[in-house]
Amino acid sequence: MVTGSVTLVQELLRAGLLDELRLLIDPVVGRDPGRPRRVRSTTTSTTA
Repeated sequence: MVTGSVTLVQELLRAGLLDELRLLIDPVVGRDPGRPRRVRSTTTSTTA
C-alpha cells in the first residue's frame, strides 16, 4: 500500500509496477463542499 504521495504513485504506474489501484476519497469537513465535478478520467485496457 502506498499512501500520501501522488508523485510516487504516478511513477509506479509509469513503470508498470502496480497491479491494482484503489482510489479512496474522504469528505472535506468544515466547509460547503459544493457540487462534485470530474476533473479527468482515463480509460485503460485490462488483461484480466
